[in-house]
Amino acid sequence: MRLGLSSSLTHQTPEEWAERLSALGCRAVNFPVDYTGEPSLLDRYAKAAQEHDLLIAEVGAWCNPISPDPATRKAALLRCKEQLRFAVHMDVFNWITSAQRYFFHEEFMEECFTKLGTHIKSCHLKNVHLSQAFTLQLQETACEKGDLHLEKYAQLIEHLDPDMPVIIEHLESDAEYLESLAYVIQRFRKAGYSL
Repeated sequence: MRLGLSSSLTHQTPEEWAERLSALGCRAVNFPVDYTGEPSLLDRYAKAAQEHDLLIAEVGAWCNPISPDPATRKAALLRCKEQLRFAVHMDVFNWITSAQRYFFHEEFMEECFTKLGTHIKSCHLKNVHLSQAFTLQLQETACEKGDLHLEKYAQLIEHLDPDMPVIIEHLESDAEYLESLAYVIQRFRKAGYSL
């Protein structure tokens, strides 16, 4: 799999960006500039990514096909199918919303991968923690601070596509991203996954 970060980390140039992420062991990236950037800058980032074998996993396009408004939902689904070729950024961690999904998360992961299959084009990576409180409180966390079996997630990803981009996301600082990346690399390599 191709690990990456949703943070572009602090950098001055596209070349420094690509070199730094590559040196950290990343092989996938979120594109750090939106569509309003100068075309020459966009080209420099794309070239730097290509030169460092960084797969661009996400760009600034968003389509939400689950809107509560039927007309918006229909238009979004049509756009997903026709223009975006309907692809999924798998994020099972956002769907761990109940005690059943938390305690049976491996089965839930399998269900998601079975249902969405080849539509999955990239995966998000983080974790979930069950707080020790009087009421059920599920909390999204960094990879190293949660309770879910990340190796099961990696197994499902590898089975579907050994070159799948897997993006660590929703952290607050470059330091947190670097800590989480180091943890994931160590944990997945120990489990025998190639990165």
